[in-house]
Amino acid sequence: MVKLTRSSSLPNKSIVTKKIYQLVYNQCYVEEFLSENEEIRKLAIERLKERLEASPNDLLEQIPGLLGTIDKSIDPFVSLQIASIVSELFTNNPNVISVNFDQVINTISILADNELANDEDLLTGTTINLLTPLQNSLKLEDNLLKSFPTLIKLMGKQSSIKWSAYSPLANILMTNPVIAIPYAEDLLDVIEHFPQLLMILPNLYTSKPEAFQSKVDTLMKLYKSQPDQQLSIIGIIGDIAGEKQNLIIPYITNILPGLNSPMVSYQVMSILSSIATSDPMEVYPYVEQIKEAVILQPATMIEGANTLSLIARVSDHLATEILPVLFDWLDKANQTSIPLVLAEIRNIAEMNKDLLDPYMDKVRSFLDNPQEAIRDQANLIVNIIEGRDLISLSSQIDEQNAKISEIVNSLDDLRVYFDENLDLLKEFIAEIAKKLPIPVTFSTEGRIRKTLLLHFMCQIQTDRCLYPEDRTFTTETKIINRWLKIAFSTVKLGKAVLIPPSPGDAIKAVKEAYDSYKNNDDQDFLEFIKQPFLTSAEQDSLIEQLKEANFFGVFVYDSSQAGWNCIMCNPKS
Repeated sequence: MVKLTRSSSLPNKSIVTKKIYQLVYNQCYVEEFLSENEEIRKLAIERLKERLEASPNDLLEQIPGLLGTIDKSIDPFVSLQIASIVSELFTNNPNVISVNFDQVINTISILADNELANDEDLLTGTTINLLTPLQNSLKLEDNLLKSFPTLIKLMGKQSSIKWSAYSPLANILMTNPVIAIPYAEDLLDVIEHFPQLLMILPNLYTSKPEAFQSKVDTLMKLYKSQPDQQLSIIGIIGDIAGEKQNLIIPYITNILPGLNSPMVSYQVMSILSSIATSDPMEVYPYVEQIKEAVILQPATMIEGANTLSLIARVSDHLATEILPVLFDWLDKANQTSIPLVLAEIRNIAEMNKDLLDPYMDKVRSFLDNPQEAIRDQANLIVNIIEGRDLISLSSQIDEQNAKISEIVNSLDDLRVYFDENLDLLKEFIAEIAKKLPIPVTFSTEGRIRKTLLLHFMCQIQTDRCLYPEDRTFTTETKIINRWLKIAFSTVKLGKAVLIPPSPGDAIKAVKEAYDSYKNNDDQDFLEFIKQPFLTSAEQDSLIEQLKEANFFGVFVYDSSQAGWNCIMCNPKS
């Protein structure tokens, strides 16, 4: 039997025999590396260095054992030295990295969890020694995915090791941020040290919003500490506020200073509006700041009016406090904002129309405004005050339909009636559009068994719009007669078209469409159209159809614009 000593070299035996001796030989050193005697550990490191210099190739097969020694060692100095030797082996023999890649990453992960006698410098040195030769391997996406949790862990360290971990992640995160989706929460924990990565947060939020909802405190810290990225961060906070207002309520004072910032004032006001939707009294203490913000940042007026209107609808007392502010804003508003502020005033009037008595001269002054949207909103308010609004009539729709049936005996009678009562149609469409989206186009298909298609268009249509004018959201309907009543009102008002078009007016166009669908059991067209107003139950059936078509998965109602936006264009999405 050959006796092995520290100075022994391997005997000249056959390959198999040599491997057996090598295993025994290496085991001796492993035990020495882990020895409780410091001198023995130091001597073992010296012997390993001698072997590295004399016959480095003999050590290549021992890399797994050496890596296993690193995470078992109680001596940070020994771990550092072994890692340095393994790093040199990798550098000189890059072909062996792939074989040992998983174990290296696992070892680094263990080191990251192990304080190694609280010696952070040695821990950093050991980890860097192991990580440095892997940089090229980490450019491969599969390797990076396997290493992601470990690299994120290292990025949370206070030492310089975080930059060694950040380097391989940075490029791929910038070009392909979705790779970080499974680790979004962990990334949020460390991202404050790497402001360059903040620009990927919106993409991550879209894919995994629940991760951000549990990190609102982190987002608020980032919002305060990273002024260059405030716009994207406040956008995420706004999205969370749209879904889970209660998560943002404790942080209202954190974002409030943003009301005075031209860059984020609109987003902050939108967040306050979202919170007021669920709990107006949480926003009420900040009414003065909202009023000041609208004066300093007029672009916030629409969201500000919505916020104050929600507060006002809590009670008559609050409405009495808020209404003078809204009417004062009307004097300062541009032509785009005026109808939207009037719409919020109308919402308050629907709660208690008597509150508007002192302001009706002002409201009536808009009845002759050149802009149709302003005239329409003013008319709606006047109709509420005079008891002609649709809400007042909604419980009496049957009565209204009966009234029309009584006075209309021909299509000419019907044409005259609606020419004289366009406001009634406007009120009907304006009110139901809040819950029932209105198509921009109704089209027919098929020669024998025709189909009615409903076409919906996003009203904002930004560059990233899902459903612009030339690519509408289209769904087929089997509830044809009810949709044709909607078509009659909207075509009459010029808000929709029927395809194929028919020369003549809305009545003729809808009649031709109705006649093409009508079967023997259906009413004559005149009897059908003499009851043009859908009841709430009939409206609900149309809404259910749109739910089944996933309309509400891709569109949201925007009260500030009184219309439906696709989720890519909607300001709060």
